[in-house]
Amino acid sequence: MRSVLLLGALLPMAATAQAPASALERAVKQFGVRVLSSSQIATLEGEGARGVFTALIVADPFEQGRSIRGVRIEFSDAGWTRSAYLDDSQLQPLKDVVDRLAADVERFPARLSNRGGLGFLGSCEFRDHPETYPVQVDFCYSGWCAPGLRFVSPTQILFAQRKPADLAAILGSAIEYLRTH
Repeated sequence: MRSVLLLGALLPMAATAQAPASALERAVKQFGVRVLSSSQIATLEGEGARGVFTALIVADPFEQGRSIRGVRIEFSDAGWTRSAYLDDSQLQPLKDVVDRLAADVERFPARLSNRGGLGFLGSCEFRDHPETYPVQVDFCYSGWCAPGLRFVSPTQILFAQRKPADLAAILGSAIEYLRTH
């Protein structure tokens, strides 16, 4: 899986497919769901944008004795909020893609950045398999948004001065928390 250089304007991206609601999201939205464990893992911030990452373990409302694990991300910016949910089985594949993107950003030649137009570096994995990843990100390396980590799904939000490595570290912390609890 390789990353691809994306050039263009910061426009709303119409996703052709979107990941279905995760088991964690379906469980959390049930009335009276029992939270077995909850821990704020990290907060990602950048010029007004905010993402709060919380590890959750909830009792499965559909199967007694079973728990559902994952992460809720609460995005907020300029008066709006939106949540995204990732099941624990989705965390490592997402982290792997974000790790590769982080490595590509570090290898990216600095002389190509800030050449006037908008420029983004992203992963073909998100484009090729949008239904697999409940959150999708890219990196703005040129233009008014540079540098910045941009979530493009489930909502568009830009975290100025942040890089994919920041998100990879947060995902690693969430994976470790869920593994040990």
